[in-house]
Amino acid sequence: MTAATLALKQRAAWKKLQAHFKVMGRRHLRDVFAEDPDRGVHLTLEAAGIYLDYPRNRVTRRTLELLVELAEESGLRNGVAASPNHDSSTNTLIRRLARTQAEQAAKSVSA
Repeated sequence: MTAATLALKQRAAWKKLQAHFKVMGRRHLRDVFAEDPDRGVHLTLEAAGIYLDYPRNRVTRRTLELLVELAEESGLRNGVAASPNHDSSTNTLIRRLARTQAEQAAKSVSA
């Protein structure tokens, strides 16, 4: 059985996301901002006419990494491409999200 055929809650990436949520759920947003004052820059994204603004939520770079991991493990990219309603703006958003995530991961490794 592949990861994409497992029930969502049985996937490894989901379990990591749950553990992360337990940690983040107890954190005060003031502390999250103190640890990452640039979150207003790297936790916003605009692509395909959609603007995502996460800084005022308990979302971190790690949260985004885990969400991307879950999407990849779930085969989201292939599912979107196979969708009859799939269009180029969907591809643009997915590529932009993946590129931004990769850039952020590279920055955190080099920092």
